[in-house]
Amino acid sequence: MRKTSILLVIVVAAALVLSLITVLFLTSPSGPGTYAGSLTVDPVDYRPSAYGGVQAPRGSFMVLNVTFANTGTLDVNFNRTSWTVLDPDGVFVDSPSTLLNSSLFVPARQSVRGAIVFDDSSYRVAEVSVSLPNGKRIITHLTTTLKIELTVAVTGDGTNWSLLLVSLPLAVLRSNANLSIISPTGTIVFPPTSFAALDYSRDKVDYIPSTSPASSTIAIGDRLHLSTLVYPNGSQVELSSGMTGSFIVTLQH
Repeated sequence: MRKTSILLVIVVAAALVLSLITVLFLTSPSGPGTYAGSLTVDPVDYRPSAYGGVQAPRGSFMVLNVTFANTGTLDVNFNRTSWTVLDPDGVFVDSPSTLLNSSLFVPARQSVRGAIVFDDSSYRVAEVSVSLPNGKRIITHLTTTLKIELTVAVTGDGTNWSLLLVSLPLAVLRSNANLSIISPTGTIVFPPTSFAALDYSRDKVDYIPSTSPASSTIAIGDRLHLSTLVYPNGSQVELSSGMTGSFIVTLQH
């Protein structure tokens, strides 16, 4: 009987110890968790005059498709104050547009892709930065596979070549975008001249913006008109800027 009582006491004591350990395990706080990750940006950027039904206040938005890979153990919920774009020296340029949603929720150990829209599409933009809740900031250089490209047509009355800009890298100032023309025989007949300085009455070349004439940057949808009489079939037009290299197109029907 005594042995049975002792055994019972041991069993009860063991059960109490096990219960205490279980309670401590369940009520003990878990580790603080970590915030970590990496940021990438699609090499193709997009600068529409309107986005999501909203008109750009400065001529065009800059839409960046970003992907955040969350390697931490905690979820991250980015908002407008999390994002900034910087110039090549890392100096602040702009925060996301207040006109459009800039939230991006990224669960722990997952990657999420989303669009972040900025009002400023100036040539100064070179980096995008995102801030984690722990204050750590991740900065990524912007790259682009886009080049200056255009299509060639002739106006209805046949008096002008009509060149339509269909592709651009990060926004380029009109004062930094240059146009030159080479004759079919290889002679430079129109030296490099900025879009901002073109004068049809003098040059027989005109720049026609699709956005506000007061905008400082060129945009997709802008056109160039060149006289078909002065610049005949077979002439070559070269567009260039200090940031984008050059693009050459031949004028032909």
